[in-house]
Amino acid sequence: LYGSRARRLLNPLADVVAAWAVRRTDAVRTVSDFTTALVRELGVEPTATFPAFMDLEPFLGEPAPLPEEPAAIFVGVLELYKGVDVLAEAWPRVAARVPGAKLRIVGKGPRADLVRGLGPWIEELSTDAVAAELDRATCLVLPSRREGMGRVVIEALCRGRPVVGSRDGGIQDL
Repeated sequence: LYGSRARRLLNPLADVVAAWAVRRTDAVRTVSDFTTALVRELGVEPTATFPAFMDLEPFLGEPAPLPEEPAAIFVGVLELYKGVDVLAEAWPRVAARVPGAKLRIVGKGPRADLVRGLGPWIEELSTDAVAAELDRATCLVLPSRREGMGRVVIEALCRGRPVVGSRDGGIQDL
């Protein structure tokens, strides 16, 4: 249901089922300090904490120089938990204070209405193309409300790009 409108309706039930499952499983592996804290709140001690496999090869080459003009990029599903409403509200103020600032959006989802008109928008890209888009940006913006780890943060840092993100979950850990 990732990116689905039904996700919002099913989240309360999914949270109850997830808590039940975590308490009854033989072992739990978490992906960040944030997810470790969530599991511990349920009374379970994780057996290990390490991120899921990520193919970072496309992101590990020499980063391109920063662009001449300020350019931010958002990469993620267009859902409220990714903070796209926060981005939509904040970006006009940023653009007014930073002359020439541009924002590119990469992602699709049910809240696309919030990002239309903020800047160029691409629904889907290959991994190599995401690396290239990060190279065209000055920074990554990720205003998520909940983020288990934030793979795109790792990808941006591999490309030598700073991250402007919310102080939440895995973003803060990274």
